[in-house]
Amino acid sequence: MKTRFVVLMALFCLASPLAFSQPYGIFDNAADWGGPDSPPQLGNYKVAGSVEVTGSGADATYLMRGNGDDIWGNSDEGYFIYSNLSGSWSLSAKVYWEDPGSNEWSKVGVMMRETGDAADSRHYWTELRGAGYGDRVDAQWRLTTGGSSGNVQIFEEDGTTPVADIADGIYLRIRRYAEINLIESQYSYDGTEWFPSDSQTIEFPEEIAWGLVITNHVDDEYLVEATVSEVVLEQIENVVGVTRKLDSDRFLPGQTINVTLDLFNPSADPIDSLLTETPPAGLAVSNISDNGAESGGNIEWNISVPSGNSSVSYAVTVPADYDPSVSGYSAVWTGTDGTITFVGADTLYLIDVTVGDELFSFDFEDAAQVDQWEDLAGFWDIEEGIFYEFMDAGGPLVTLTGEPLTDCAISVRAMGSVDDADWGITFRATDISNFYSWQFVNGYLMLILYSGGTRSELYSEAFSQTLDEWQDYLVIVKGNAIYLYFNGELHAIVEDDTHAEGQVGLFGWINAGSDLSQVVGGIAFDDLIVSSVGEPVDVASWSLY
Repeated sequence: MKTRFVVLMALFCLASPLAFSQPYGIFDNAADWGGPDSPPQLGNYKVAGSVEVTGSGADATYLMRGNGDDIWGNSDEGYFIYSNLSGSWSLSAKVYWEDPGSNEWSKVGVMMRETGDAADSRHYWTELRGAGYGDRVDAQWRLTTGGSSGNVQIFEEDGTTPVADIADGIYLRIRRYAEINLIESQYSYDGTEWFPSDSQTIEFPEEIAWGLVITNHVDDEYLVEATVSEVVLEQIENVVGVTRKLDSDRFLPGQTINVTLDLFNPSADPIDSLLTETPPAGLAVSNISDNGAESGGNIEWNISVPSGNSSVSYAVTVPADYDPSVSGYSAVWTGTDGTITFVGADTLYLIDVTVGDELFSFDFEDAAQVDQWEDLAGFWDIEEGIFYEFMDAGGPLVTLTGEPLTDCAISVRAMGSVDDADWGITFRATDISNFYSWQFVNGYLMLILYSGGTRSELYSEAFSQTLDEWQDYLVIVKGNAIYLYFNGELHAIVEDDTHAEGQVGLFGWINAGSDLSQVVGGIAFDDLIVSSVGEPVDVASWSLY
């Protein structure tokens, strides 16, 4: 266990002071999800968590002790101290592991929660995990009551350095702008300079719970410990919310795209604002409204935003000689009003393929179709018109069909029926050690490359799991460009030339020991269609179907 000597100080800043009572410091309530008073219990053990408060009011320091199988999935086990507050608030604190226990996914952090004492409540929080006494920071959420959870790891501005406790704790902050339903998380190494972590649009009730939370992520009786200090809970003043709208869902060489920034001022008085918009580099800017000015790659409006709704606008033009091999397949916008980032549309993709004729397909209505598949790993079969993988395993489950292909489009309906399973499309596969897969992976959508048995994540996006519900996967692969669609929406275009050709198929992973007794199979597929791809002859044919 690492030790230290440090002076800890808690700050409590409010527009009007709140009453508080021990033993929860500035917070009013405590909840211990997973125990007898807040079922369901995820595992076999749940002992009570606790908090030891040193000092009071503005000088409170919190020694949090927590038990519980996890804060994840459809319901939580952990210890939470909180107050119910209405409107827009900010909660920050310095978190430091005294004893993170044995599991790398023990967690401590700051949370906003729809219902403080409900284990399956919707929530959003940012956390420091326990491995290495704090080796990574995540933003995490549950967007539907009793639904699945999602998370995303936070990296520094270079995109590769994980945010972590690099010395003596780390500062975490969550903020809610209730009038515009904007939620954001931030981190800081010194409590002064804050950096963005994640932001989402979440519509919570007017009053929600705000507080400190901890879990040990192990089904045992051990209590992990963390010190939480410098707690700041304060109301947020009104800010201008900005939503970006683009008049196209893709971009083409030579195309002009009109951009509108819808402004919302929730207060009764005008708000003086400096709006800074950064359009994609290399696109020509024109028609800037409301006396905005372009400089250094940015567009700025120094304006007084009236109460209610208003807007500003501009246009960008893509160069006629735009080359995706040089400039990439995506065009990305960013913007800020100095306090919060703009929401809405922020990415367009250049789509220079079209889906052609069907090459072959499977509806799985005929059980004999199973003979046209080669199982590289796992046990696959057809039942009641659906293709299933029936057995758990400690590794990838892959089945292939058809002749080797270079460029093609593969679509399939896929569904998972057990927790901790993966499922999706395999393509350009030559054997169990060499292929691509576009798949769901335990809270993420991922494009994964297997090359010589080595696994690499080429694309990763946090995405909440939904069981027993059909999802639509589509991959279009042309040359070194891989187009990734999920439920009809293009999520990314990735360039990679590791594998030039191979068979198409299906991918899964069902963890060893998964209970398959109550389901036909752990993962299921239907309606696989493999088609040719080509280049569009004009703008009208730039449609997938």
